Amino acid sequence: MSPVTRLDRRRLLRAAGLSAALLGVGGSVASATPRSRARPDLVVAGGEVGGTFLRFGSLLAAELRRTGAVGDVDVVATAGSVENLRLLAAGSADLAPALADSWDPAVRGVRAVARLYQTTLHCLVRADSPVRDVADLAGALVATGLAGSGTAETAERLLVDRLDARLRPGPRSTGVVALAGGAVDALLWWGGRPSPELLAVARTHPMRALDLASVVDAARADGAAYQRVRLPGDVWGQPDVGMAGVAALLLCRADLDEEVVRPLVDVLLTRGPQLVPQPSGGLQYLAPASLWDTGEVDLHPAAARRYRQQHG
Repeated sequence: MSPVTRLDRRRLLRAAGLSAALLGVGGSVASATPRSRARPDLVVAGGEVGGTFLRFGSLLAAELRRTGAVGDVDVVATAGSVENLRLLAAGSADLAPALADSWDPAVRGVRAVARLYQTTLHCLVRADSPVRDVADLAGALVATGLAGSGTAETAERLLVDRLDARLRPGPRSTGVVALAGGAVDALLWWGGRPSPELLAVARTHPMRALDLASVVDAARADGAAYQRVRLPGDVWGQPDVGMAGVAALLLCRADLDEEVVRPLVDVLLTRGPQLVPQPSGGLQYLAPASLWDTGEVDLHPAAARRYRQQHG
């Protein structure tokens, strides 16, 4: 099957998943319907248990409760970016973080509130692996995040569509163990510096990062929302390598009330240090000068107005 055909098929399947969410059928959003509430109680879709998105969602919920501008704030675990988009489109969640490369222009009813931070893609192999170049992953088995995560979506775009790699979705911890034990050929992981659990495994099972410049450049030519960045050699004890960088965004339902969005933006502008999960793997976390820079995703009108009021 040609790369174009695979890409079109993936988009059709993904569109079908979003359509199912919008119609309220299938998956975890089957019983959810858009809510209309006099009191602004919120549902924040986070991410994988133990991951940055879920920890950020919990910190944000605490700060929103502190303001008194909202009522109850529930934070729910999800697979990550792609599932979060589905939940927002279905009206099953009010706020959710997502990687910018998971955004699909076909999604309706979703707007951006802020750019949260910049993160970097690591494509890891064992230090003794015969894989020397990303092209060597043709047909290889690669561990990704959970199905519905941004990592799995990235893997589809960079490794399946272009190299016919095979994917093994699952929790991040499972992927790390699988790579260390030789059950998979490579692991994809989004983050700035390696997480403590990843470093713990790497101490006994050394790893190295593959240069992704060639597949990143090809994806950028197709319009993917990546920046080409360099991963410093001291991260994995090797020469610098080319990586994919992407923004993590905070998204919301397009019809989220202005009385919620305005204090939400104020929290992001004034309480940034309290919203950074520790340890933090992102760069430029909640930088005030770039909060409004959400790329292809239009800002919620109330968020855009609040940024103008605050910064002119």
